[in-house]
Amino acid sequence: MSRTRMLPWWVPAMGLFCLVLPVTAQVDTGTILGTVRDPSGAVVPGAKITVLNEGTSFTQVTTTSGSGNYVVTPLRIGTYSVEVEQPGFKKQRRSGQELNIQQQLVVDFNLEPGEVSTTVDVTGEAPILQTENGSVGQVVGSQSVNDLPLNGRNYTFLARLTAGVNPGQPEGRGLNANGWFEANGTRADQNNYMLDGIDNNSNSVDFLSGAAYVLRPPIDALAEFKLQTNSFSAEFGRAGGAVLNASLKSGSNGFHGSLWEFLRNDALDSADFFQNATGSTKGEFRQNQFGGTLGGPIRKNKTFFFADYEGTRIRQAVPQTATVPTQAEISSGYTNFSDLVALQSGQLTDANGKNYPIGTVFDPATTTSIGNGQYVRDPFPGNIIPASRLDPNAVKLLQLFPAPTQAGIYNNYNVNRGSSNDVNAVDGRLDQDVLSTLPDDELLAELTAISGIGPWTVQGAMLIALQREDVVLPGDLALRKAIRAAYQLDHLPSQDEVLAIAEKWRPYRSLATSYLFSAAFEQAEAPPAARDRPVLGSADQ
Repeated sequence: MSRTRMLPWWVPAMGLFCLVLPVTAQVDTGTILGTVRDPSGAVVPGAKITVLNEGTSFTQVTTTSGSGNYVVTPLRIGTYSVEVEQPGFKKQRRSGQELNIQQQLVVDFNLEPGEVSTTVDVTGEAPILQTENGSVGQVVGSQSVNDLPLNGRNYTFLARLTAGVNPGQPEGRGLNANGWFEANGTRADQNNYMLDGIDNNSNSVDFLSGAAYVLRPPIDALAEFKLQTNSFSAEFGRAGGAVLNASLKSGSNGFHGSLWEFLRNDALDSADFFQNATGSTKGEFRQNQFGGTLGGPIRKNKTFFFADYEGTRIRQAVPQTATVPTQAEISSGYTNFSDLVALQSGQLTDANGKNYPIGTVFDPATTTSIGNGQYVRDPFPGNIIPASRLDPNAVKLLQLFPAPTQAGIYNNYNVNRGSSNDVNAVDGRLDQDVLSTLPDDELLAELTAISGIGPWTVQGAMLIALQREDVVLPGDLALRKAIRAAYQLDHLPSQDEVLAIAEKWRPYRSLATSYLFSAAFEQAEAPPAARDRPVLGSADQ
């Protein structure tokens, strides 16, 4: 009895989507590496290494090379346990290994002779000094981000705590108030802001937004961020200054979340110097920042979510001082300007040698020439201008001025103009572990059922798309024949060629891509039994 299984429509669609996307550097991840040795200090090749994310149970498996080394990358930041097993030695496990952004965490093992069924838990902290690369920087974890005081809850201000970092140069766009900083003397606009490995730089040079970044998630949503100021790797383009690399929290097998409300209120503040000097009332100020986060599993060990929301509400009165017409001028219809004389002292002298008080208004209709290109005028009696001499349109414009709030002819108007600013920020992320947590046999069965093709072709796709060398070895004869057929080669590829192909397809780890690639193997010969396949280095047949 035969059965035909239709391929879901989304499999080839997603595969095509994955293939057309550019491959980008894993700048928001880390690496776990190390060396496995026996009691004599000799390296142990072929040891099985299992790396487990303690929060999500995400697992990656590899084996040590001929020199006893292993490298597992890329890995999301988090807490990991690393386990090694090799026949003839006790199994060893190191738990609680904290992996930060761009960190190369070294986890070495010294195996002890014994049964594999015996597990030894190894304790000991990771070395404080990282010697795997020469980059200079500092990681700021979520506890520091949450505990340190931050006006406005802007995490970019914490970058200034790193050695070699200072506030940006003075400017008029408000950038320093939004976290603008300089690293090692470079210009602040040469910094590179990244969020979860994605470019987060403002291309408008901040004239409108007043910030160097596009998105600023709430600090409660950040797992950590790293500021690298020197000797960072070439995968970070653009940056002539520093790289501020932030990463959002992700969900795990347990639900976790937080709620917050931060406030500032004028009832808790004192009046400033200028308010006290002018006797004006204290202006209104209300600032509320509130929100929450929630993360957890959608399907344990497989699918996780994290979301956050932060609202900001600001109501602020800005003290302003101006000069407006006096009350006598307003009440007279802008004809009585006697205050200009009464509220000032001093005199001025005209071309005839006559003295007049400062503030005297002269009648232009009385202009008289006294020779030698000099002219004099007579003042309006009492400094009052006849209403018939005023333009009604000018009077209407003057009536738009507000009434003075205090005596005087200068700076006689003080007011607290209210301003409002409402901001709503929402972030969300979804993490999916595609098949990697399944045992080999279950993984093989699930891929076979979905793709509708033979198990051997799935094994080939698993090597190339999922990079599971523990499932199919590069020396597998059937795999090499399949690659020869898929690439229409005139020779049987060597193990080095197989590894080169596997490295090329390493970034494409999705199930859909696995299917698309494995479809190229349909005409390949069936392999030997899964557990009887030739080992690495077997002779061609």
